[in-house]
Parts: sequence; structure tokens; C-alpha cells
Amino acid sequence: MSSVFRITNPLGSPWHAVTNKGQDFAARFKYLGFVWDLTVRSVSLPDDKRERTVSKLTSFLAKLHVTRNDCASLHGTLQHVSFVYQDACSALPALSCFLSKFANNFVLHHILCAVLKDLDLWQACLTFPSVTRSLMRVCIDPNLHVDTSLSFGVGFVIDNRYAGWRLIEGWACETRDIGWAESVALELAIYWLTQQQYRDANIVVCSENTGVIGAFSNGRSRNPVCNDCIRRITSCLIPENVMISPKYIASGENLADPVSHGLFLGFGLSLSSRLHVPSPC
Repeated sequence: MSSVFRITNPLGSPWHAVTNKGQDFAARFKYLGFVWDLTVRSVSLPDDKRERTVSKLTSFLAKLHVTRNDCASLHGTLQHVSFVYQDACSALPALSCFLSKFANNFVLHHILCAVLKDLDLWQACLTFPSVTRSLMRVCIDPNLHVDTSLSFGVGFVIDNRYAGWRLIEGWACETRDIGWAESVALELAIYWLTQQQYRDANIVVCSENTGVIGAFSNGRSRNPVCNDCIRRITSCLIPENVMISPKYIASGENLADPVSHGLFLGFGLSLSSRLHVPSPC
């Protein structure tokens, strides 16, 4: 800034003091409420802003009734911080829908269960300190295929290595259906990816189930247990700055099809089936 002042001072151009408003040029700086690091090309949420967001969220959840202004304020804050917590966008639709139910600023409503569930995910995501989003996220296609069959179970294949699990008897109950099982196959593959230290990447995952691809791409599903899978996946991906791009492939091209039917011959090594899986929602 001293160079700028040296040029503009003879012209009489007024400037606010940098100590009062603005900042000097630097490789790391705050702008628009975020911390930008040009050296490593990343953006993050300052700890004080993250703590204020958590405080606003906690205060909202503690209320017996909320107003439209309460919802709008929290919704705007979460939309803003989702620039860093991108995968948590899947937990915004319920709050957006809830906001539309207020006729005016004086109406009071109980917080809906769907909203509470989505805000639980936000609360979990915001507990991670120093979450950084890389602006250099690379696209990786590891040739990862996932599949499910009713005759055996779920599995995935990557680089001629496989992992498969048998579905236990009675698994299909309440809202658990083949779509849920396909979601679980994707979920298990993502747990394996994150445990392999994948970070700052957009990873392609091949699946033949268009319903699962659509639900994951939209960040939500009409099936509540599939939504639970999406939430667990999101909580797993955010700390690693990883995004998943599900890609549709025909059944005959799905390399995981034999594994989901319990046919493991022809593959190389078996991947470790011991995954760290979070507790069910």
C-alpha cells in the first residue's frame, strides 16, 4: 500500500487508514468473511466466525418457537459458510422449505423434525476446526465401481481389487429397499477412499443406479434412510475437502456386478473389509 500511497498522495486522493479500514497486500488475508491463502490456493472460515456460526445455530436450536427472521438469519449464515463447507449444502433444503411456511414476521412455528435433522449435520460439520477448501481440487477417476444385488449383497471394485459384504436376512424392512442398499454400497466405497488419504479432490464413482446418482447429486432423497447415507457421506467428505461425482454406467459395464453377486474369482487382491463406519443416524 505504501507504493499506492506514494503515487496517489500528490493527486490528493483520500484514503482510509489501513489500520481502520482495509489491509495491506499479502499472500494470506481476510476478505468477504473468509481467509484466503494465495500461496497454497485455499480458502477457510476464520475460527471466530465459525464459533459465531455455531453459537447462532445453538441458540436457534434452543428455542421452543422461531420466527421468520430467526430462520432467515440462520439460513443466510449457513448459505454463506457453505462456500467452504460445500457438501453440507445437502442439509439446507429443509430449512429453505421451512422458511417459506412463515406468512409474516410475527408468526411462530415449532422447528420441524426434518430441519432439526439437517441442522444436526451442520452442527457436526462446524465442530471441525480449521476446515480448508482447496481451490486446486483435482478430478480423479480411480476406476471405482459400486453395485448391489438382492441375491448376495453390496460391493465395490477398484483397480482389480474388490470388497464385498453379504446383506443379512431381513435387511429389507420399513423404508430400506434396493435404493438404500445401493446407497450403502456407495457409502462403504467412500469410507474406503477417505481412509486411503484421498484429499482435495473430486473423485468419480461409477454406479448403474440412476436413483442413487440423482439423490447424491441433488443432496437429498425422498427416502429417509437414503438421506441418512447422504448425511454420513457428507460428514466424512468435508474434513478431507473431497467431492464425489457419481457417474452412470450400464449394468453390463459395471465391474462390481460379479462382486455384488458373491462372485470373486477373476479379481486380484481383496481389499480390507475392516472400515471405520460411524454410528447409524
